[in-house]
Amino acid sequence: MKSFKIILLLPLISFSLSACGGPVGGGAAVATEDTTPPKIENITPVDSVQQACSVSVEFDDPILESTVTPDSFQILSDGSENPLTEADGTWGLSPDNNKIIIFKPSGNLIGSYKVTVTTDIANVAELNLENGKSWTFTASQACSTSGGGDTTPPKFLNGIPEGQVDQICSITAEFDEPILESTISDQSFIIQSATSDTPLGSGDGTWSLSPSNNTIALFQPSVDLVGTYTVKITTDITDTAGNNLAGPQQSWAFTAAQACSTTGGDIKPPQFLNGDPVGPVVQACAITAEFDEPILESSVTAQSFVIQSASSATPLTSVDGTWGLSPSSGTIALFEPSVDLVGTYTVKITTDITDTAGNNLTGNQSWAFTTSQACSTGGGDTTPPQFITGEPQGAVNNVCLITAEFDEAILESSVTNQSFIIQSTAVGASPISSGDGTWGLSATNDAIAIFVPAISLVGEFRVTITTGIANTAGLNLAADESWTFTASLPCPP
Repeated sequence: MKSFKIILLLPLISFSLSACGGPVGGGAAVATEDTTPPKIENITPVDSVQQACSVSVEFDDPILESTVTPDSFQILSDGSENPLTEADGTWGLSPDNNKIIIFKPSGNLIGSYKVTVTTDIANVAELNLENGKSWTFTASQACSTSGGGDTTPPKFLNGIPEGQVDQICSITAEFDEPILESTISDQSFIIQSATSDTPLGSGDGTWSLSPSNNTIALFQPSVDLVGTYTVKITTDITDTAGNNLAGPQQSWAFTAAQACSTTGGDIKPPQFLNGDPVGPVVQACAITAEFDEPILESSVTAQSFVIQSASSATPLTSVDGTWGLSPSSGTIALFEPSVDLVGTYTVKITTDITDTAGNNLTGNQSWAFTTSQACSTGGGDTTPPQFITGEPQGAVNNVCLITAEFDEAILESSVTNQSFIIQSTAVGASPISSGDGTWGLSATNDAIAIFVPAISLVGEFRVTITTGIANTAGLNLAADESWTFTASLPCPP
């Protein structure tokens, strides 16, 4: 059934219709038919992609679901004469947006495919698409091979900056899951000045993931961004399983009053690396936040480095301890308590933290920890353990033992598959689990943590030692450490 727009006309005079015989006055309703056909706005996936967990087309108008069929939305595998059928998946509307039609395969789409949208597609007013469209894509691996069957598209959470700001040293877009870095580009993360006809390109900065959070896409400009800009995030962004961003496209705007370079030429904001302690620990004699560059000490305060007990309605203040920089590193913000921290605490690092050039942190960071005893019960030790070396590294014949050496005795209960992580670098590989070997301390040296594998380790692996490692006084390692090795042969029996 066709829809109509109703327009109420209010004539100033009455008139009669002789055919009806009686006078007609007042208002008359006139139906105006919708005559605008739908138009295609976006298609996904296109060209080469890692995976294709769904195929979608976005229109400018709600689509009549009954017109979305294998014949109107054709998907043809390269080398095949027949398009996919209902036995190969489902066709319909996106549950989140009735302007998007979607095909969800019941099997894996690997290789090259041609997609054709025909003029049988119609909007809810039953107006058909005027011109069909065809395109191709190539998927290099099955959707299920890297995400355990992940078919859930990533969702956009927020973009920074937005609205009126003093200066722009970076632009970020945050999502609800890790993003595939190769999909972040000037084509999927579009930035355009209000005074320019063309968006920024590769010569104007770099697009990537945030080094501290793989759910955040980051643009770091090499030019000054002054004035009003619009930012658009397209559905070409995918998660690590190859699922494209759920439509519609996301956009926002900001206006910068001055160039970032007015702070001294440094236009790169600091990046948060890690916080310590995290999770269950014996004691908390200090709290640290590490960054990728030196931090302005005056920006490290109780308001920018917020610590709050789960049993209190207010954060700690200057009467509870001192905030500053670590005396050994200008990249580490430090809180030294003057009270015992026992129980559960949350820590929040805010964007009021700045580097020495005055560039603010791009997003808030937070974590929590729980202590079982006051720092003073551990013998007065306030020095965290230091990582010395890990073995093996680089190319080796085989690996029968992995070790991590520290500068002091380590608490054996802190050496687990969560704090001593071994993971193949192959796409989609999961960390080695507790059933694949044993973690503990060396029998001859309690400063050496060890992993004895029960499986063959062949190929390239990354080892990560986290801040979950603690010394016997319960003080955690200050920062994560990692290295890689490549084994060509299995460990001999």
